[in-house]
Amino acid sequence: MAPDLRLLILPLPEFALLPFGAFLDKLRFSADDEDYSRQRYCRWTVIGLDLAPVPCSSGAMVQVEATPAQVDWSAYDHLVLFGGRNASATAALAPRYRALLKQAAKAGVKLVCVDNAAFLLAACGLRSFAWRFPVCDC
Repeated sequence: MAPDLRLLILPLPEFALLPFGAFLDKLRFSADDEDYSRQRYCRWTVIGLDLAPVPCSSGAMVQVEATPAQVDWSAYDHLVLFGGRNASATAALAPRYRALLKQAAKAGVKLVCVDNAAFLLAACGLRSFAWRFPVCDC
């Protein structure tokens, strides 16, 4: 049975652990019947630029499961980004993440931002959402 929702999860360095953990736990509850924690109705993979663990703002590390080179972009619906410690630090990551984000967008994967990850999209030139914020100079 193919899942209804297929997600790539991209935690950026120094992401906030609370929204990340809450998001994954809600996926886990929704992914299966009776809280068996199987990825039946939705499936997710944690990705990173490399396979090194990604540090959250509290110092805990999250293990990456795949790199962009290992991802079949057509097998996923959304790429969910979890922003870093602050907006300027997150935007400053653009040179490192631009190719990955543009590759996902080109493949038709919808980009979703949690916390301040939207600043990274803007810094990477992925601002198709800007029309929704007419008073914001982004």
